[in-house]
Amino acid sequence: YEHSENWNSILAEMEEKSVSSLIVSSVSGSKDVLNFNMTVSNKNDAAKMLLQLQTIPYFEKVEISSITEEYDEATLTTYVGFSVNCKYKSYFNEDINGDGKVDASDDKNGDGIIDKLDKYGDYNMDGTIDRRDVEAAENDIRKEVFELIKNDINGDGVVDLLDDINQDSSIDDTDRQLYRLSELGVDLSQIDFTKLDLSNIDLSKLDISSMNEANMDFETAITNLEKEAENNESGT
Repeated sequence: YEHSENWNSILAEMEEKSVSSLIVSSVSGSKDVLNFNMTVSNKNDAAKMLLQLQTIPYFEKVEISSITEEYDEATLTTYVGFSVNCKYKSYFNEDINGDGKVDASDDKNGDGIIDKLDKYGDYNMDGTIDRRDVEAAENDIRKEVFELIKNDINGDGVVDLLDDINQDSSIDDTDRQLYRLSELGVDLSQIDFTKLDLSNIDLSKLDISSMNEANMDFETAITNLEKEAENNESGT
């Protein structure tokens, strides 16, 4: 499965960190989770084992799903059986270094995992690679997505000249208002944009339900909008 290439490393980590009384009775897994059924001599060892599993770098989350305490009459000993679910860290199946393949060379920080730390590196240029780099990078990505949503006036998934409705080399609220007018059926083809000022008209706050008339001329539309804007300001 997806994480099978790390199986030997996971086993090595477990051998190094296991408590002495540990017996692994079964192992199962999926592409997201590795499940262990284990026994140890007491609950303290079970707790220690849980803490040790949480330090294995391939796991994002480790939880005990069940735990029971049993007495073995044959050996006259008590043991604790428990099941553990280990969720893998999210991997990037991504060619980080651009060499055409996904392999150990993409693990830039050498922690055995190809993840966000490798993807973004020392993004904030503070000399270290840690969670702060990921936070800074993803914050910038959120800003870029917001700008795309805000400036993709015609909703085609890209910001380009088609969003500059009035062709003034800037994408702003005037373009947004004009596009909304075009959706209402207003013909924009004959408009002299150099004489146009929509800066004080916010369509998002106006009732445009009565303006959805086919081929409404621009002058009538603007007059209606200005009147409604004045009425809203005066509270009438």
